Amino acid sequence: MRTKVPATQLKAEEARDAYHSLSHVEWAFRSLKGMDLQIRPIHHHLEDRVRAHVFLCMLAYYVEWHMRKDWEPLLFDGEPQGVANGKRRTRRSREGHPVMSFHDLLADLKGLTRNQVLFQGAKSPVTLYSTPSPLQQRALDLLGVSHAL
Repeated sequence: MRTKVPATQLKAEEARDAYHSLSHVEWAFRSLKGMDLQIRPIHHHLEDRVRAHVFLCMLAYYVEWHMRKDWEPLLFDGEPQGVANGKRRTRRSREGHPVMSFHDLLADLKGLTRNQVLFQGAKSPVTLYSTPSPLQQRALDLLGVSHAL
């Protein structure tokens, strides 16, 4: 691999790692343009609105990136090749939780609910939360959030 940066400033291993990390950048742009964040088509015509739209999409990608990092034990991605192959074969994490894609995990979390119930004769509503499954609870724990938000 060749680079114009002098070897005193950038070692060969660092140049290789930087080149390989470009795949993460390419994946991010595919995510922005594709089904994940749907940055296009942009129907705004004013410059400020286009900038705001792109900013929100980048912010959403940043949040997703952090969620993927936190959820690595529950996802297929983010593991060394041998471990990822084991996860795919067993479909279980080392802790025994089901392993799935990011979108499937989000879909599973959609089952968590918060309901405001006003009982007959009561003056104020009561908030009722669904009980998370062990997988949902583990996902929330990895994010460091409580279900009762």
